[in-house]
Parts: sequence; C-alpha cells; structure tokens
Amino acid sequence: MGRRLGSWIWTVSANGSDNRIDSVSNSSSFAQGYSTGLSSGKLSFNGNYNRSSGNSIQSITGLIPAPIPSPIIPPTLLILYGGESYGGAFGYTPIRGLILTADYSQSHYHTRNDSAFSNNRLQQADAKAEWYFRHLHFQAGYSRLLQGFGEIQDTPVRLNTYYVGIFRSMHFF
Repeated sequence: MGRRLGSWIWTVSANGSDNRIDSVSNSSSFAQGYSTGLSSGKLSFNGNYNRSSGNSIQSITGLIPAPIPSPIIPPTLLILYGGESYGGAFGYTPIRGLILTADYSQSHYHTRNDSAFSNNRLQQADAKAEWYFRHLHFQAGYSRLLQGFGEIQDTPVRLNTYYVGIFRSMHFF
C-alpha cells in the first residue's frame, strides 16, 4: 500500500502465514512480517520487522519440515524453532552521481529439542559512499558483523571491514 504525502511517498506492507493441522500436534509454522518506507527525490528511509516459529525434523541432511500427516516422531528428532529480526536503511543523494547509503539489521533466533538448545544472534551494519564521475566509479565503505551461536553466547564473533575502490568502465566494441 502506498500514499503520496506532498513530495514524499510512503509505503507500507505486511505479510503472514499460519500453517497447522489441528489433529496433528507435531505440525505447525507461523511467519509474519511488516515493512514501511518513506522516500522523496534525494532521500529515502525504510524499516522492517519479521517473526517466525514452527517445528521441523532433524535429518542427516539438516532440518526438514515435519511430514503431514505426521507419523509418531521421536522427541529427540523434533526441533522447535523461532526468531525475530528487524532492520532499517537510509539512502541520500545530495548531488548528481553521489550516493550515500547505510543499513542495520539484527536478528535473534533459536532452535530447541529434548537434548539441546541453541540461542543465536546476528547484527550487521553497513555504510557506503559511491561517486560516479564520467567513466570513473569511486567507492568507500564500512561493514560490521557480530554473530554468536550456541547455548551460551559469551563473546560473539565481531568482524569489521573497511574498503576503498576505484573502477573505470571500458567499452571494447
């Protein structure tokens, strides 16, 4: 859904799903998401939120959906999962050819069965500046990633990246 607010355009969207068979207790999944954005000629903002939960079965190749209709599943193979995430982004074009962007996202999710529990976390932030001048493309940016897995998150892994680049387009034909 969108609406014009003067020189700005505002958009809103939502989605969701709920799957379950009431007579089968081992079969369900749920997901929902929301997002909104606001933009004008040189400036834009957006944000989102998502949430999901459900169950699956542990197999040799990883997690697979619980079969419907469900046979009797050993409790050690039934995995319950869930999580939520949110994020936002910003974009600005102050002059022709210069593009500044930044975004942030964060998610928390977990898996659980009778024998194990995993509580996981992910945070990511990026900022980038790009300038197009004739056939040259200048780019500089920063990325930060923080990620933790497992039952206890003492010290999650943190990675910081800085980059600078110059590109030139070439036409051979």
